Amino acid sequence: MGQLITLTPAPVRITGAGSYQNIFSPTDVSKFDELYLLVQVLSVEGFVGPSCTLNLLTGMQVDTDDGWVTASSVSISGVQSTGMQLVKGNFLELVRWNISSFSGLTAFTFWMGGVARTY
Repeated sequence: MGQLITLTPAPVRITGAGSYQNIFSPTDVSKFDELYLLVQVLSVEGFVGPSCTLNLLTGMQVDTDDGWVTASSVSISGVQSTGMQLVKGNFLELVRWNISSFSGLTAFTFWMGGVARTY
């Protein structure tokens, strides 16, 4: 049986690269074996040919940005929904998001959530 999880309780508007989810508010996924997340892009603002990369980071602590690694990445080029599936071994205790590249647009708004399962 799956459990609904939300990584962004409300839509998030990003205006540049280097944006991170607050280190003190990651989602604890330690009790789950599989995550299936949906990244729903609600709006893209800007110029022709927008693109950015949204990364899902995983780590074991909330004291520093050190030790967080990329578990999955999606490229965003328009208003679309994109799925991300992670199975045990691809993520650690905590997950959070960041934006690593950002070009051809002034801002975009997204929401991220999904289903977590334990076997």
